Amino acid sequence: MLDREFFFARLKDHKKVQLSFRPEIPENEKIYDVLGAHTYETVTGLLLVLELLDKDDNKKITFCYPDIQKIEMNNLSNEYQEKYYLMCLSRPQHFRSKELMARREMGSTVDEKELSDNLKDSEVTYRIIFRLN
Repeated sequence: MLDREFFFARLKDHKKVQLSFRPEIPENEKIYDVLGAHTYETVTGLLLVLELLDKDDNKKITFCYPDIQKIEMNNLSNEYQEKYYLMCLSRPQHFRSKELMARREMGSTVDEKELSDNLKDSEVTYRIIFRLN
């Protein structure tokens, strides 16, 4: 796991990012200029708010990565780009799995497949790439 402070220091050093708006499947990624970045500690994880500029249409957008649990640097990062993965809590699956585990601990029968699926899906991964050129 990467130190959060390192990631945010690197983010402040870069003016261009390539983003995945959809977790797990990075499609239709675009490069944006970074206008600002803010973080907030919440009860369910770290919230990252990015203020961006789409150079194609000169439109400002805001994008949030909610409930960040951990950050990892991709080992294929190089002198041209740094790739990071943001592992974020998926609240519905997380809380459903907690509910099912609590029921099981109290002796109730639970659907083990549902529990397993919710545990597996309780975290989603986003990719963010810092462009170095």
